[in-house]
Amino acid sequence: MNLQTFYITQSGFKICITLLFALLLTLLFEYNILAFLITTCLVFCLFIFRNPERSDKHISQDAFLAPIDGIIENILSQNQETIIVVKTGILDAGVVRAPYTSDTYEINKTNGIPLYFSTSKHHLAPHFYLKTPNFSIDVQQELLSTIPFDPIMPTLERNERIGFLKCGISTISVKNLKIQVNIGDKIRGGESILGYINEN
Repeated sequence: MNLQTFYITQSGFKICITLLFALLLTLLFEYNILAFLITTCLVFCLFIFRNPERSDKHISQDAFLAPIDGIIENILSQNQETIIVVKTGILDAGVVRAPYTSDTYEINKTNGIPLYFSTSKHHLAPHFYLKTPNFSIDVQQELLSTIPFDPIMPTLERNERIGFLKCGISTISVKNLKIQVNIGDKIRGGESILGYINEN
């Protein structure tokens, strides 16, 4: 089984394993109050780093899916390109998925410092980028700095996991998109349809 399909994401493995080890030690030495606190933290981490399975089998192949859970903050149109800005909160599932199939793609990461409460977070935050001929995604990480996943296949399949975001902004630029959503809509990565791409 690929690590990307476990119940929790790769980004949460180390944290959850560390908490589990600490929990076993506190139970061994009978520190009950501390064990309760660690158990609470462990349950919270399992929720935060959850990796839900989402199916797109019933959805049309020209549908452009939401890459991440969140709320649409802005929609802009520039020439033949539509730009959609999505805000992801701490309670949203943080798995970033490929919204559309592409034969060629490029994934890059820019290092930075995740400063959730800073007014300068846009300039200093780490980013990772997915770029294809039809669309691009810029993911700004405000709480955690994570490494994007390395897809196994040379072709990027729709709904494939490509990264993780917990609190941040995703800016999605799509060419020739017939938009199906509005500002303020709540979306689910791998399920919600943002629009339909006209490749003709």
